[in-house]
Amino acid sequence: MANTSISLSSPVSEKVICSRWRHWWRLPNALALDAALIGVCWQALVAKSLEVELGISHGFLLGAAIWLGYVADRLLDGVLMGSRACTQRHLLAVRYRTSFLFAWMLVFIASLFFAFETLSSEEISVGLFLAGLCVANAFLAQLDKTARFPLPKELRTALLYSVGIFFFVFCNLREALFSFWVIFATATTICFLNCCFIAHWEREVDLRQGQSSLALRLDCDSGYLCVGAFTFFWFCLLAFFLFPERNLSPLFLVAGCATSFLPWLDSLPIEIEDKRILADWGLLVPCSVVLALM
Repeated sequence: MANTSISLSSPVSEKVICSRWRHWWRLPNALALDAALIGVCWQALVAKSLEVELGISHGFLLGAAIWLGYVADRLLDGVLMGSRACTQRHLLAVRYRTSFLFAWMLVFIASLFFAFETLSSEEISVGLFLAGLCVANAFLAQLDKTARFPLPKELRTALLYSVGIFFFVFCNLREALFSFWVIFATATTICFLNCCFIAHWEREVDLRQGQSSLALRLDCDSGYLCVGAFTFFWFCLLAFFLFPERNLSPLFLVAGCATSFLPWLDSLPIEIEDKRILADWGLLVPCSVVLALM
């Protein structure tokens, strides 16, 4: 395992793709709207699979929390990167940081209002603790430039994202069944695979922007990721037939579709940021379709 030190002097290929402002379809990703929408859709799918009723406020609070976390992380990255920023999401955060800060404060205040109006004191306390973990993770990502921390950034992100999706479901679940932990592990794994593929695609971009990633830490090709994705696909296919009684099969179908999409996407000769966007759509579209049919 190689520890990769990242600096401005790191060799970067001239093929690194620096985003410009001509790609309008990248804006939802640059504005972190797709990440929030994915979280809300998966929350709804998990709730329906476990027969848990959630209100509109739960979806709003989750979407707002994800958006606040992603935007805060990009604003922090943008400030520290400065002129090294080259992806559209970071360029947008740097160029319009005042507007982002204003919007961030509005969403933050609205989220607090909704939380205190609709949640119990216990849910608020745990939610604030999770928010603290997200803040700590953001600062750890900035401090751990050589990727020496035992838990890689991609795994931390996947865990926090999944905990957010399952938080309100768990609070309203009568008992923590075995099936709950199975689908929690499933959602965490697909998020982790998504992050790993994106980190692999953005290796040279991360070098240029001075960021660390698991792809730089391990320095291996995408073949291992594809094997992992296909292995997880077969697990989802098996689970699809093993958990029909709890209405869980649609969730495994969605996870399997999203997983099988990643190796195919890895082989496409398209720009890196478009691969990132399509990977997110691979999480969103199957989930939305299954939700509409349930």
